[in-house]
Amino acid sequence: MKTIGFGVCLSAIFFAFCLPLDAEEQTAKAKREQFLNEQVEKLLHLYRQGRREDALKQLEHSFVEAEKRYLSSSLHSRIWKEAQIKTGETDEDWGLDLYLFLLKRDQRNAEGGVARLDDGGYIIHGNIASTLRSLGRVSQAREITSHQQHSLLHHDHLDTVRIPYKDLGPIFSFLPDARNRAFPYRYGHVDPDSKYKHSFISYPRLYAVGDIAGSALDVGDWVRAAELNRWFTNYADQYCVNRRYHRRGEVSRNALDAHSQLARICVMHGYPEHALAEYDLFLKSTEQEGYPVYAVFRHYAKLMKLIIQSGNGSLPEDALEISKQALESIDAYTYYSRGTKLKCHAGAAKIDHALGDREKAWTTLDAMLEKAKVDVNPHHQLKLYRVMKDLAMREGARHPELEAWLIRLLHHERSMGNKFNELPLYEDYAEFLRVNGRLDEAARILQEALRLSVAMNIPKRERKNREALASLRNQIAETRGTGRQIVEQGNESHQPPQRQPSSHAAEEPEKDSKTFIGHAMLDKVDIQPLTSLTVALPETEAYGRFYLTNPTLNDKQGEIQLKGPIVKYEWKKDSVLFVTTRSGHSLQTLNQTLRLSPGANCVVDIKAEAVMDDQEGELICSWVEEGEPLASSKWVWKSSSAHSSTRVIDAHELVTNPFYLIPIHHIIQRPVDEESQKQVDFKIEASADMRIEVYDEASNQLICVDANGDGDFNDKGDLVHQDLNGNHWPDFAFPDGETRAAIVMYVVPGNGEKKERELSISILDKGGWRQDAVDLIR
Repeated sequence: MKTIGFGVCLSAIFFAFCLPLDAEEQTAKAKREQFLNEQVEKLLHLYRQGRREDALKQLEHSFVEAEKRYLSSSLHSRIWKEAQIKTGETDEDWGLDLYLFLLKRDQRNAEGGVARLDDGGYIIHGNIASTLRSLGRVSQAREITSHQQHSLLHHDHLDTVRIPYKDLGPIFSFLPDARNRAFPYRYGHVDPDSKYKHSFISYPRLYAVGDIAGSALDVGDWVRAAELNRWFTNYADQYCVNRRYHRRGEVSRNALDAHSQLARICVMHGYPEHALAEYDLFLKSTEQEGYPVYAVFRHYAKLMKLIIQSGNGSLPEDALEISKQALESIDAYTYYSRGTKLKCHAGAAKIDHALGDREKAWTTLDAMLEKAKVDVNPHHQLKLYRVMKDLAMREGARHPELEAWLIRLLHHERSMGNKFNELPLYEDYAEFLRVNGRLDEAARILQEALRLSVAMNIPKRERKNREALASLRNQIAETRGTGRQIVEQGNESHQPPQRQPSSHAAEEPEKDSKTFIGHAMLDKVDIQPLTSLTVALPETEAYGRFYLTNPTLNDKQGEIQLKGPIVKYEWKKDSVLFVTTRSGHSLQTLNQTLRLSPGANCVVDIKAEAVMDDQEGELICSWVEEGEPLASSKWVWKSSSAHSSTRVIDAHELVTNPFYLIPIHHIIQRPVDEESQKQVDFKIEASADMRIEVYDEASNQLICVDANGDGDFNDKGDLVHQDLNGNHWPDFAFPDGETRAAIVMYVVPGNGEKKERELSISILDKGGWRQDAVDLIR
């Protein structure tokens, strides 16, 4: 959400300006304005020279001077405005510096308790969170909104965590857990005895609710994001029709943002008709008697509707006129950012394209791309590539630069921490590969799209991807049966306009402009880890695990063969083999017949009975077809007072294409004396630059993303999705009565080289980090 930071004192300023000023007052006012202008110019002079640190030191000096001569609030509002709509709008890193400077000056902490935010505090926290999100620092943005969340709960008694308000029914039929509620919007709803019980809760508090909703949406918490956004839209519907209250136009704009977030949830889940209904709700609200008339917001909502309709062939006859009026209004509005205006114009090109004027659409986007190259914010170009990708997909997915665009967009979404924007890219890439006859690759990418749609809890997309994968496998079987390659044929209307080949692909970063290999990485059952060493505490049990996966596109029939001191085994659900071993027991060989369908896996869960001092043992797991071992792995266990584990991962699936990830399964065990601990914080550090995504193996739900593998979550692209104890570290919960939990790490080596890397997994234990295991990737 956005807000006009200096708006807190607009009414007072307006009132003061309405009074007649005598000559002395006019002179004093002119001197103050001159002083403020000089201070801002000193700041900007140093900024333009690239001396940001000196600029901020100068700003501190300016505030000291302002406090001596005048009230510092005048300079405060100037700097806030500079951050929001002037130099900070074009250079968001600089804008963030200014916001943080103002926050540090204004911060007031409650003694020994949770910080209490005032109106300005809620708003500047929101400005900072919004800027961090725009810079791809999603995890830090979530930490900032947690301050708003805590203050709302502990000081304003507004619960944005449990949201324990009366259930009024579902918000969307496709998301039944998200409920519309009797959300409080007057002080009397929170405290019936309040002397202000008939007054609306101050807008900055609800503005903070919108910020928290944005952080929930960042991590795919669809239910919480939907409920908090609906809270804000319900509040705005009541607040904006009451002429007694100020800043109603600003509340209206943020209501539009909330409806837009709800529409985004609808589109992501595959229900564009519900997204259109969200914008209709906003437009209907603005027609209420007394509602402030801001035509630009209505124009924006209508344009967003057209962009959605351009994708399903339901554009109205007057679409071009609506689009033209909307762009004129949006361009004239000062408080819409360069990025927002760029998005709107690119969306208008999609409308032109859908109405048949493809040449105009591509020409418009090319011209916009040239202008965007000089922008301070490099992300503006990516907004255009996203639209160009969409148009190329509509034209049959055979544009010569489409693959390069898809790969660049995937890099971008990952760098920005937009994990939930990756799924549509996987789906589009699979379709591109299918259309161009690269069927094996398409199936692999669709398998990943299916995994992501399950992990993100998007049932409609899951069904669609599952059906598409089944259809594709049939197509592959037919192709192999006839010995021919299928490449979809299109007609001339699918061809992109005849233009000179652009240099877009040539401008990619080096890692994006490589030739991407497209062969099947494995043609046999894979066993991971390649080797594994577990060191258990004396007189305690040791645990290990093998994962057998069929990464091919065909069923695999064979046997799991286990050799070692096996005491007993149990086979469950045709996918999990439980094995108990004992050091010193006689060696046994176990053969278990198994059929693995494409993409399926089998888990061999091993327990070594309590290991005494200096005891050790080993178990070998092999995959055998027609009597021949095709893959083999080994687990070794022993005892030591220094509990640890080391595993070697054979990264033979490593390719340079970022759409392919390396899965690494891992077990984390808590000591028996810590069974009361419901969740455990962890971090994973890589020995070299490496993207690490961590999922809960049991639920397939995303836990966190460390974009560069440095073990912290303060960098661009980092994301903490699961933080059960609210301390900003990822964690996972142990099932009741269990001392072990399994995670899956999907890794992307930073430079694509095949070389040895270590992953060090640490557990937060009594305030310090304790190394739990090391995974060695070869």
